[in-house]
Amino acid sequence: MMRTRALLSPGTGRRMALLVLVLLAGSPASPADFEVGVARVKITPPTPFWMSGYASRTHPSTGVLQDIWAKALAVRDPEGNRVVLVTTDLIGISRVIAVNVAAQARERFGLGRSELLLNASHTHSGPMSWRNLPILLQLDAEGRKAVEDYGARLTESLLEVVGDALGDLSPARLSAGHGAVGFGVNRRLLTPEGYRIRVNPDGPVDHDVPVLKITAPDGTLRAVLFGYACHNTTLGRDIDRINGDYAGWAQAELERAHPGATASS
Repeated sequence: MMRTRALLSPGTGRRMALLVLVLLAGSPASPADFEVGVARVKITPPTPFWMSGYASRTHPSTGVLQDIWAKALAVRDPEGNRVVLVTTDLIGISRVIAVNVAAQARERFGLGRSELLLNASHTHSGPMSWRNLPILLQLDAEGRKAVEDYGARLTESLLEVVGDALGDLSPARLSAGHGAVGFGVNRRLLTPEGYRIRVNPDGPVDHDVPVLKITAPDGTLRAVLFGYACHNTTLGRDIDRINGDYAGWAQAELERAHPGATASS
């Protein structure tokens, strides 16, 4: 069972960028009021579209198993310090996109680079993202243009979700807790031939699930943020339809169980 405890005082000044880490660690402090904004935008690519994560894939996606999303939590403390955490159902966000998003977020929203965190779930069942792991596939001109175009749309989507979250700021209560799940395993096994990718039942694992819970003042659940130290590869290279892998399905299940709430990972 997950235990939660109310989070107390926020960070101040430039330390506000560390707020999310403090929340997930559950550090105690004195009571304070926060404002939180929640937003989401669909980032499912058009299909067929080249997927990323498995170099052995030989063809683009054949459809969509599950829509994928960019979601944002904007947090403001009583002193007006802000931080925005953006999560995406992607294998990664390239430096070129991250730098572009950060620059435009400063220009449009006055958001400093230290106030913006961009995160990817590392699903191997999502689309290629411009300049992220480009060595996995040798694209022809048409495929390259499709990936470039998706990168441009992704940049605008990330800015959109940041702006929407900032525009949604309203009083909220934040709590942090920890649960545990056991499906993660160590996959580095020492053999006479060296380390191999195989299940190592004696290897180190981390089954902790840190959770951040955001509720409205009346107790209504608005959002849940969680993490798990497990490679997002429960689905193999034979799955050729876009989806968020276990992190995406976990988010969807939480949202199904709590209508109106947004789950992020």
